[in-house]
Amino acid sequence: MKKIILNLLLISTLNFAAKAQLVIDSVSILNTCLDCDSINVIPLPSSYGSLYIGVSGGASPYTYSLTGAHSANTTPLITSSTNGITNSYNSLCQDTYTLIVTDNNGDSLIYNFSTIPPPSPTLTIDSVSVKPDSTNNPDAGFIELHVTTNADSVFYLIEDEFNNLNLGSLGGWQASPIFDSLPGGFNYKVFVDIYPKIVPNCGTGISSSTNLLLIYVPVLCANDGYAFFDTESFGCAGDTMLFTDFSNPGGGFNNFIIDYFWNYGDGSSSSNFGSTEHIYTTAGTYFVSLQISTVEGCVYFHEELITINPIPTPGFTQTDDGAGLYSFTNTSSSLTDSAATYIWDFGDGNTSTAINPNHQYAAPGTYYVCLTASSFNCEDIQCDSITYQNTVGVNKLNNQQHWGLHPNPVEDYLTITNITSTISKIEIIDITGKTIKSISSNAHKIDVIDLHKGFYFIRIATDDVEMTKKFVKQ
Repeated sequence: MKKIILNLLLISTLNFAAKAQLVIDSVSILNTCLDCDSINVIPLPSSYGSLYIGVSGGASPYTYSLTGAHSANTTPLITSSTNGITNSYNSLCQDTYTLIVTDNNGDSLIYNFSTIPPPSPTLTIDSVSVKPDSTNNPDAGFIELHVTTNADSVFYLIEDEFNNLNLGSLGGWQASPIFDSLPGGFNYKVFVDIYPKIVPNCGTGISSSTNLLLIYVPVLCANDGYAFFDTESFGCAGDTMLFTDFSNPGGGFNNFIIDYFWNYGDGSSSSNFGSTEHIYTTAGTYFVSLQISTVEGCVYFHEELITINPIPTPGFTQTDDGAGLYSFTNTSSSLTDSAATYIWDFGDGNTSTAINPNHQYAAPGTYYVCLTASSFNCEDIQCDSITYQNTVGVNKLNNQQHWGLHPNPVEDYLTITNITSTISKIEIIDITGKTIKSISSNAHKIDVIDLHKGFYFIRIATDDVEMTKKFVKQ
């Protein structure tokens, strides 16, 4: 009895060892461009998707059951084979499939696969760094690239723009290549592409295009380059300041200035090439700067301090002290300015530099008094008329009503009012004392349409008196 039990155990052990596990030996999958929603499309793609699979182990024959995720493939396709090889699944569309292989003993395995072509490889150029360096060649620089890709590798090729430098084939496969010791002052063409380039992408066959970059490598900026301009240190509010450019781009092959940036220090700027000009409307101190850029990528900077001074506003009043003596009171805006100077012109050939002068006129008449106020070479002038009259003229004038001008300011015609004497002559005079218009008649309405805008004097002469008034032409 013991012997029989041992034999049964031995037979059972041998049978267990003979039962091999069901395994997949080989798989071949062909992807397809045929969409499962377009199975009946005409014409069909050149090839369907297919599956070739070989299994071993377990107990043949084998049964294969194939289903897909798409609604057109959810019904299982079942085949059987005695040798473990099936060629049944050769008309597949794009889908994700599940294959269940079952042997004669009921053992099974599951294999998942897809007939959808893989996505096209992508390439992104993340950054490009370009710098001059300080190798043995002072005009040398380098280019460094960083890329991101899902392809197997990336290929690079570099040459100068016109392929005149005999660089040869400077290529590379690394993700972040550096091309060093490149002669500065040139444009370089850098070709970047994934590898392999041809992939089974439906309809195109080529999944990428070569990226071509045109990159400029500057030289190490030479010490002989500079930005510089010349201008007056002082100016007046409202004046046009001239800035004369004397910048130098420095050495280098075919080097020149490609960009100017002027900052006038008052909130305004310009990109005027070379010399420029600017009007400062407000007095103050301003830092004027110039920045230039060269074709070699060099940048230079220069700054000057200028002072814009205010223009004095001259003004005065006069008092008739009798017998041709007048006293003048200076009311100019620059009275508190210790640097201000004043020049009086009394209209009779005499002048004065006093702040508040007195002046004696030798003969009766109308005189044009002008005051010029100056400070740091900024000046302005104000003129007014005075009439020194003899006693007879004064009595005659006092016997008349006070005469006037209407309208004042005037645009077209000026009317003289309240003069009873016969007018023998009318003159219109500008603030410099120049006679603009003269009328020898007893006119009371004067045409001033052709006058420019500004201040004027009108002088009226009768038989025994002259009278002057100021008016404004609009």
